[in-house]
Amino acid sequence: MSDSAEPHPEPVLAPADSGPTLQDYLANREEACPSCGYNLRGLMGNTCPECGVALTLRVGLMEPRLMGLIAGLGSASVAFGIGAFFMIGTLLLDDIGRFFRDEPIAAWTLLAMLLGGTLGLLILIIRRRRLYAMGRNKQTWLAICSIIIVVALVTFVLSQFG
Repeated sequence: MSDSAEPHPEPVLAPADSGPTLQDYLANREEACPSCGYNLRGLMGNTCPECGVALTLRVGLMEPRLMGLIAGLGSASVAFGIGAFFMIGTLLLDDIGRFFRDEPIAAWTLLAMLLGGTLGLLILIIRRRRLYAMGRNKQTWLAICSIIIVVALVTFVLSQFG
């Protein structure tokens, strides 16, 4: 009888909880608590002994999807920068009152860009983990919409000066 005729052994399925545990992973690794930075090497439980936060072992992306975050941060930064540039420029020239009086639409649009850009930057930084988890299509639409809004605002403001 040849070796190829021998029956193949049935695969043995491991129980669901037999994979590497958090304690196994941290037994010989220098890893910091994501909440407080405490060194978790040799951890015996599932909570940080320093801050008490519950910990879990997960698989994540090596390179998170950053397109939406980068486009959002870039657009918010451009809006903030342009708004700040014009507002600071008019303040330095002591013409802020005249600017709001003579060019009210442009002035309020620039102020909205300054405040909206600031708010947008804060929201994107605080909620960045939610952006990482977005699918590629949602991130693409976020990037396109944020760029279109900033380009439209800049074009509008420039048309008010022309």
